[in-house]
Amino acid sequence: MADAITSARTDEENEAYPVFSDKAAIEDAYYQVVGFTAADVDDIAMSVSLINVKAYGIVIAKPAEGCADTVKAGLQAFIDTQCNNFETYLADQYEIAKNAKLETLDDGTIVMVMCANADTVYDAIVAALAA
Repeated sequence: MADAITSARTDEENEAYPVFSDKAAIEDAYYQVVGFTAADVDDIAMSVSLINVKAYGIVIAKPAEGCADTVKAGLQAFIDTQCNNFETYLADQYEIAKNAKLETLDDGTIVMVMCANADTVYDAIVAALAA
């Protein structure tokens, strides 16, 4: 899943925003930001900005059994928080947050993409996951 994220981004984004994919090693701060815990997912890859000057986050998660609603609600809350943070602060970042994609794929994988060109990045991630 991490490869799906890195292959969908530019080299600059890959340098600026590391991808974490060892769910046990991901720091609690990242889980707090996305609104769920390591126990809520069987597999995950995430790249999220903890600095509040960029509306940025990409998460691919395979929810644990019975946890899909928790994961999706957490990611929707992340999107809502970013929209609220940037609505009157940075107009360009608000547009990015507002245009975030949050979808559940046919296999149950949940994909959230909040970045510039979110549609293109989302499509590239979905294609990479299907390959």
